[in-house]
Amino acid sequence: MRNLIVFICLLLGLSEVSYAGNNYVVVGPASDPDCDFSTIQAAINGIAQTQGSILVSSENGAASYNENIVIDGKALVIRGGYASCTNAQNDLYIQGDPNTYVDGGGNGPTFKLFNDARVDLYNFEITGGNGSLGGGIESINSIIRVLRSEVHSNSGGYGGGIYVHHDNIPSAGSTFEVRDSVVAGNNAVFAGGGVYCSNGRGLIDENSGISANQASGVNGDGGGMFLSFCDIDFYGGTTKAAFPSDWSSYNGIKQNSANRNGGGIFAVSSLVNLFGAEHDFGQLGIYGTNSTPMNIQDNVADADNDLNGSGGGIYLLGQMLSPASVIIENGLIENNRAYNGGVIYQGFNSIAKIWNFVNVTDNNPCWSEECSVIKNNTATNSGGVIHAEGGSSLSIRQSHLSDNRADYGSVISLDGTLGEINASLSQNLIVHNGRDGVGEYSDLSSFNLYNNSAVIEQIQTNITMSHNTIADNHNTQGVIVTNGVHINLGVFSSILSDHDTPKIGDFFSIASDYDFDCVNTNNSSSLDSAYTTRTRMDSSFPGFVSRNYDYRIKQAAATEDFCDDSLLPMGEPTRDLENKYRPHDNLNYIDLYGSWDLGAYEVIEASDVIFIDKFDW
Repeated sequence: MRNLIVFICLLLGLSEVSYAGNNYVVVGPASDPDCDFSTIQAAINGIAQTQGSILVSSENGAASYNENIVIDGKALVIRGGYASCTNAQNDLYIQGDPNTYVDGGGNGPTFKLFNDARVDLYNFEITGGNGSLGGGIESINSIIRVLRSEVHSNSGGYGGGIYVHHDNIPSAGSTFEVRDSVVAGNNAVFAGGGVYCSNGRGLIDENSGISANQASGVNGDGGGMFLSFCDIDFYGGTTKAAFPSDWSSYNGIKQNSANRNGGGIFAVSSLVNLFGAEHDFGQLGIYGTNSTPMNIQDNVADADNDLNGSGGGIYLLGQMLSPASVIIENGLIENNRAYNGGVIYQGFNSIAKIWNFVNVTDNNPCWSEECSVIKNNTATNSGGVIHAEGGSSLSIRQSHLSDNRADYGSVISLDGTLGEINASLSQNLIVHNGRDGVGEYSDLSSFNLYNNSAVIEQIQTNITMSHNTIADNHNTQGVIVTNGVHINLGVFSSILSDHDTPKIGDFFSIASDYDFDCVNTNNSSSLDSAYTTRTRMDSSFPGFVSRNYDYRIKQAAATEDFCDDSLLPMGEPTRDLENKYRPHDNLNYIDLYGSWDLGAYEVIEASDVIFIDKFDW
């Protein structure tokens, strides 16, 4: 596994002390004798050395610096937020004092860095910039860190908030950092409403957000971020509802939009790590927290509704030897929408992983009992959660997926026509994804599997589902619908229970393989086809604690201690949806084929059972 960006940054010692020293000047009103300069640009020009510190007064929020600041090859720490020049001279910064306001006035980028400049910006409100490359900040072959700041209301052709580009990808270190800061309300015409990064690396952490940005052109991509060969690590998020006067409510990735692809993020051959978990690197520091999720909320692709725009949350596209990937840990993923792929669109050579319970302990629990939540996402056409095309792979484990909708595949849509797809779902609860076609979505299926390649090409579409509880999805055609060739479906140790959908499986394909083992279902005959193998099936009531509300299973239900692990995929997680170890053998209950319970939940203790009532079954 590749080293995380944070390791490289810390080992290089890129921190505020690397620029500190006695070489500093103070900026504030010309009338104040404690100020050395009255503009930030004059202070930069006035520092003879190539590195130093600039301390900028906000005059208790009254000062406004109307400048387009250019930094050529210098290493600087520029600190705002001082209530006065006197406070700056004494390095007296009071938490909660207003940030220093810098307005580019629409005359170019508010800050422009080039020629290996290395700049830290603390405690600033950066606004009013307008440039073809970068509105708020333009950084070319340089390193920019934004700390305890807001970058808002800027515009550009590329990178409305921040534009970062290197001619060659640096061998180590980050090219931009956003820490305890928000990039919000910026606009790009072409790409990267909040951030545009090419040939670089980024670190975003400490209560930061990329939110309410847009790529507003007809072909605008990457409303929040556009990443091209730019890897990022993003730690943290929020459960707060967005509120204009509370910048922290814009943490995470929320309310971004693109008229074409990638409402939240558009990633080309980039590795995107979105962490809602604490990562403790020992002496190198702790990054992230378990107390808040990695939230991806209310992002929109195809914002102009012209039926051309995919990846409401994230759009992934790799190159031949350079994949694009995303890992989402402990996420809150909701209310994203697009034409295809409400949350994620996967193109060629792309990888998506959504995981749960990463670095969670009893003493440091997850942000919620559910820990990984994917809900209320929609796609006008296909893939309410994910639409994946040829040459991609995806994995979802230990997650709650509910109330997602689309015409085709309210949860997942796969199109393997142009290349092989490999998909895996394990230990998930998948319920209520569909409303019988009521409203603007047809809800034909929860899983739509399609492959229109030629039989002779031998292009495979593979999906494995193990230990999932899939119930009450109210689809209008079938829970799992297939069409085409070489579709290989394996469903193991799972519950498929849906009395309101006409069929559990509706299979129309050739040269395919449908394998069902240790499956509890109310409609096993709908799974039959010329390519179906069914073994160790069960048609009993699953034994839910309370159907439609609590899909855990009761003790002594038919689905308890039902199966063994002989056909489970290699690497199958040994923890259930609640992070409990499995299998757990109930010694008071006779195993049928083994001690593994079916579905997403393992019955462990009597406390798992609230009460038994035949009407709940």
